Amino acid sequence: MKNALLLATLLVACSSTPATNNPVDGGGGDTSNPNNAMLKGRIVGFGAGSPIKGATVTIGTGSATTDDKGFWSLSVAKATPVSMTVTNPGYVKLIEQEMIVSGDSDRGDTSFVPAGTQQLLEATLTGIDPTLAVVSFRVYARGGGCPTAQGSTVAFATPGSEKLLYFAASGFPDPGQTSVIDGKTPSGIFYNVPVGASIKLKVTPPAGCKQSTFPIADLTIPTLTYTGNVNSEAGDPPPAGSKAAASFIRIYIE
Repeated sequence: MKNALLLATLLVACSSTPATNNPVDGGGGDTSNPNNAMLKGRIVGFGAGSPIKGATVTIGTGSATTDDKGFWSLSVAKATPVSMTVTNPGYVKLIEQEMIVSGDSDRGDTSFVPAGTQQLLEATLTGIDPTLAVVSFRVYARGGGCPTAQGSTVAFATPGSEKLLYFAASGFPDPGQTSVIDGKTPSGIFYNVPVGASIKLKVTPPAGCKQSTFPIADLTIPTLTYTGNVNSEAGDPPPAGSKAAASFIRIYIE
């Protein structure tokens, strides 16, 4: 059970608590360019949330290195689709879905997990192939006539050999859980996903709701808009583990 809890943390590649008042590291492009916006955040370890120094955050063609408090900043072109990845030797590579930046934004804390933990936790996923990819997701309800994602089910738009587990109320991925629990991050994970696949997910929402169409603005960071595009990447199989990877995608219903 402890391993499963760590797995939940491992597969969350999304931002959470705003990292306000963070300094910038000076990297990442021309901040005086009116066609650019400043994007910033902090990279922290799972669990206690200790800052991670020396991680590389790459967005589009720019990159920055986190300082001793885990903070990073990048000047990013506005109105241009870009992807964000976070890497560091010995950690799981984080792959965020593509986004468009319209103004200065604070992504807050992004959790980062040692690749060795992933090797340990692969044993919790029945039939996992470590040469294939892992994709985690969360279903968000946008409110109005659709206030909850509870009971939604998710599948690949074009099903293949991937396997799916939803997260239960206990916080663990559970074969007995058959649908999404509202508010839980992640809602679920797909594993044994083909490498290099463009991830397109289909949501069957509660009655009266429908799947939202991308592009969609982040619910808490309105200067970020998600295109819905994200690709899967494979990590090194054990015992290497230093190039592990996990993709994360947000999907919405309304």
